[in-house]
Amino acid sequence: MSLALAVLLLSQGSTQAAPLSHLLRDSLLSRSDQCICPDQRTVWDILWNCLVTIFVCSWISVHPNLPAPGDSWGKVALRRLELMFWALISPEMIILWAMRQWFGARNLARLYRGKGWTKTHGYFIQMGGFMLYHRGQPQEILSPEKLKELYQDGKIEFPTITETEIQDRSKADPIAKALVLGQTTWFIAQCITRRIQGLALTELELVTVAFAFLNGFMYFLWWNKPLDVRSSVPVYLLDIRKTRSIEINFDNGTILEERSLGHRLKNLLLDMLHVIVSPLRQGASWIWKLIENKGVLWVFYAILVRGPSHGFVLMYTRLGDVIETSSTTTIQKGQMRVDTFYAAYTVNLELQQCMAVTSSIAVAFGAIHCVGWYFSFASRAELLLWRISSAVITVVPFSMVIGSVFVILKENIRAGPYGEMIAIPLTTAVSVFMVLALPVYIISRLFLLVEAFIGLRFVSAKALANIDWWSFVPHS
Repeated sequence: MSLALAVLLLSQGSTQAAPLSHLLRDSLLSRSDQCICPDQRTVWDILWNCLVTIFVCSWISVHPNLPAPGDSWGKVALRRLELMFWALISPEMIILWAMRQWFGARNLARLYRGKGWTKTHGYFIQMGGFMLYHRGQPQEILSPEKLKELYQDGKIEFPTITETEIQDRSKADPIAKALVLGQTTWFIAQCITRRIQGLALTELELVTVAFAFLNGFMYFLWWNKPLDVRSSVPVYLLDIRKTRSIEINFDNGTILEERSLGHRLKNLLLDMLHVIVSPLRQGASWIWKLIENKGVLWVFYAILVRGPSHGFVLMYTRLGDVIETSSTTTIQKGQMRVDTFYAAYTVNLELQQCMAVTSSIAVAFGAIHCVGWYFSFASRAELLLWRISSAVITVVPFSMVIGSVFVILKENIRAGPYGEMIAIPLTTAVSVFMVLALPVYIISRLFLLVEAFIGLRFVSAKALANIDWWSFVPHS
């Protein structure tokens, strides 16, 4: 992996040796005052440098969980593509998932400190790294709860795999990590230097800086998590139980039996979604009776009514999975792999911390896009849409914090003399805002991504000028 990544990153330096054709160059550089000069870069240089950095941030930096035994290459690739999609559209979702796994790994390392466990072990079991075998046949993936239960009952030997052995299974070596961090750090440094020298940035570079900013947090949270592991470690079910004295360090990391904040928040969102979407479906039901035999009309009905409502449900379901739901904190009996967004169960305090930190990071992510408030755009409409979209992705993350606070305080508010009068309107208002905000957020993110690329058709001379690195060298 290190060699392939090095070739990809080093190939950026060779882009100037392959100039664009006149036809493509003219289509990308529409202004007459632009030229290809030794002290200038081309649009292709900008595009390639940004694409490599975005790929590093959305594909290589994301650490997926293990696939099930026998999963085809296609299934594994589709799951990676889903993660890449969310990393591009809503990267703070990936940060939240990574943070939940970070808390889980820390708690598990504390719990089994006496067994020599580290954070790497904690990540590995959350990835689905331990498979229960009985008489040579795989039975199910071991969750942290199941591992603890079977070991206490004397039904298994505790896994003895070392941190080094786990890391040997990882596709990410120190060189690859250094290359990824080096690429993102170098890209951010170039953009900062351009601003210092009064040179312009393109919208695509600004978007890429935002991704690189989040990449640093992602790498910190997943630094000890193995990358792209394909096979689990077998843990064999014993035919004869062993009676043992269990010595496990229980502390605040112990899993507590309580209803998760994320589960309640997801249910609240889905309830509000149901209230909004149900009348639309009911109102259209009688239309369906008229057009069920009309093929063309059915297509329009499916696209305009059923499609969006199902899409909204899918978005909220995945959002709930990332925050914390039963499917992403528990493993069912006989399950052969963990959910895409699985993480060990965290107590409400830790989940609140995750959401607060993630929301703050998301606000900073949106604020970076707001730096382009006074950039030059091809049209006034594009400038206004950029400003609106940047504001949306900066403001919307606050809704998660507000929603969490109201979910926690809802019962306490109702206990007061005017509790019902206050709690119901406030909770409803926040819930409606969150339901409506997510589609707007997704649309805004999509616009910013698309505009970042089509904005390359209008590139100013200052944006094409190269950095004068010699200006930083002291002269006598």
